[in-house]
Amino acid sequence: MKSLLLLLALFPSLAFSQVYVGGGGGQSHSSLSLADDFHTAGKIFAGINLKKYASVEGSYNYLGKFSSDNYRVSAHAYALDLVARYRLSHLILLARVGNAWWATEQDSSSTVPGTKGYCKTPGTLSSTVSSHQGLTGAGLHYGVGAELPLVQRVSLRLDLERFRNLGSMDVDTGTVGLKISF
Repeated sequence: MKSLLLLLALFPSLAFSQVYVGGGGGQSHSSLSLADDFHTAGKIFAGINLKKYASVEGSYNYLGKFSSDNYRVSAHAYALDLVARYRLSHLILLARVGNAWWATEQDSSSTVPGTKGYCKTPGTLSSTVSSHQGLTGAGLHYGVGAELPLVQRVSLRLDLERFRNLGSMDVDTGTVGLKISF
């Protein structure tokens, strides 16, 4: 409680700002994926409007599960962004930039061929080498989007975002959802 009062004392404009929450679902694509290989993505977010044209927004983003021949990655990220807004009649355009703190779970396996003649059974010996690795880090996050007000305090929202340098990949997401303002 003391922290909230201190924050409001230092930034009195926050007391009169509009707070919002929302969520959405859509698809993601990573630099590891094939060109037509899309996966499920989702996000929940909360923000506060600082001025007519700017807000600060935090979000949790499920980025999807990606795979190649012998490689699987599951990824999610938390992001904190500065969001610029520009109203065009009934449509509000969005541009965002910020930082994302990400985590990935990576599984890989490969078959190592052996040589003939080292066992009693004819044929080729081989063994499978598997590894599991969890990585975390931080990287640049940016995107564009649009909002369409539906009814008072409820908007339809489209976000197109890029998460840079998640280990060995970049991830692009496209989500559609709802925003509720208080």
